[in-house]
Amino acid sequence: MIPPIIFPLDPEIPLDRRNNHAWHLNGDGSLCLLRGAEDWQPGETAAALLIKASCWFVEYRLKARGLIEAMSENGIATDERFDAILTSLAP
Repeated sequence: MIPPIIFPLDPEIPLDRRNNHAWHLNGDGSLCLLRGAEDWQPGETAAALLIKASCWFVEYRLKARGLIEAMSENGIATDERFDAILTSLAP
């Protein structure tokens, strides 16, 4: 089985951000959710991929607004550096 490909529909990704590791995007505009094809586990559920895509969306918005300098390496869900920012944005 090949790794899945996920394309964000919103926000629309500008061409200059594609294929840019800083934004975790591939050249075709798909999300870079895995470090390499060897990281793909065919038994991973769609729900697990949805969590990764949702976390990417939150980080993308934070970076686009200049609230963070860089997106995390392993995902915002496991990176405590962003907790204070997210807490301050909560209603």
